[in-house]
Amino acid sequence: MIRAAGRTWATGLCLVAALCMAGCVSTPAGHAERLHRRALRRPVLERDQRIADLTKAIELRPDDALAYGNRGNEYLLKGDHDRAFADLTKAIDLKPDYAGAYSNRGVAYGRKGDHDRAIADFTKAIELEPDFAEAYFNRGFAYGKKGDHDRAIAEFTKAIELKPDFAEAYFDRGVAYGRKGDHDRAIADYTKVIELEPDFARAWVRGQDLQRPSLAPREWVSAEREAGASRAGIRRGQ
Repeated sequence: MIRAAGRTWATGLCLVAALCMAGCVSTPAGHAERLHRRALRRPVLERDQRIADLTKAIELRPDDALAYGNRGNEYLLKGDHDRAFADLTKAIDLKPDYAGAYSNRGVAYGRKGDHDRAIADFTKAIELEPDFAEAYFNRGFAYGKKGDHDRAIAEFTKAIELKPDFAEAYFDRGVAYGRKGDHDRAIADYTKVIELEPDFARAWVRGQDLQRPSLAPREWVSAEREAGASRAGIRRGQ
């Protein structure tokens, strides 16, 4: 799930702004901070411009793990998984306790079909940040892709415990229940999704299918579902 900037980074940005307004001489590090800040303030549709700002920030301060992490996230959302993987790995090298980078690199592994390495990265993210609901969600999604629906349900349940309004976690748990043949629990989860997000069309469709057994189940493990999982699982703006 996309999160706002962390307290430490935000405080640093405010300090830079205050110093510059006071008439200080601009430094490469200060300019890098401003570029990083500008990138995250740009509209999400301006992805190429966001990447360009982060690239300039990295050129000015090549040891900035958060800039690599955020550029990796932008590449991930753009679908450039190789560049995302490279940036997120660099972010981890620079900042080994960077839970968000581990989780997002796990998403990159998952999109490349390497679910075992994805699970390893999600597990590391959880070790570093035990209340990281999105990492539990991502690990559950990976277990589901491996066909381990019991573990997937356990992971989605933990994500929901940590974040009770996590609609995507309810939805994917409903999918896992459905694949186990537990349609009552699946429908209950889809119903909860609709309560949380009335416009969540996929939950309406899936719930209706389960309540009409004469119809063949819809095969909706499609690009739309992959995009939905990505929106829920990627952490941006560290």
